[in-house]
Amino acid sequence: MRAMRLVDIRSTEPERGLVAVLVEDGGPAVLAVPVTARQGLALQGCQVGRAPSWAGVVEDLVHTLGGRLIRLELDADADARITARLVLDAANGSEPVTVPCGAGDGMVLGCTQSVPLLASAEALRLRAWDFTDPTPDTHRDLDCDTRDECD
Repeated sequence: MRAMRLVDIRSTEPERGLVAVLVEDGGPAVLAVPVTARQGLALQGCQVGRAPSWAGVVEDLVHTLGGRLIRLELDADADARITARLVLDAANGSEPVTVPCGAGDGMVLGCTQSVPLLASAEALRLRAWDFTDPTPDTHRDLDCDTRDECD
């Protein structure tokens, strides 16, 4: 897993939606993760200290149950779609618990709680942007993972 950081929210082609642009800490990898308009606004707000109210509710719920969010992991499935999972420190001191989630919502939660954002080598291999190739189709198709992410 490689540490990533959010650098921008960008519009893709007209009518195709937004992507969160992530850059590898200390490295060359760039990953574009499809997000909804709501998620994009929440991520931009989070970067300046304005978190959406629902993120606080989730954080309070996790803390009430005795856990805490320790990181967000991004991966790619067999169809090269971005997948995400929240990794929680368990209340009873056992092994960390993973909770599958949408990548956009997971990034919002991770940003509001300032936890590490990690991307797997597979996600970077399948979905990374290559700025060294001058051909126009260098940027991989940014198909949305769900209909909600295309809105």
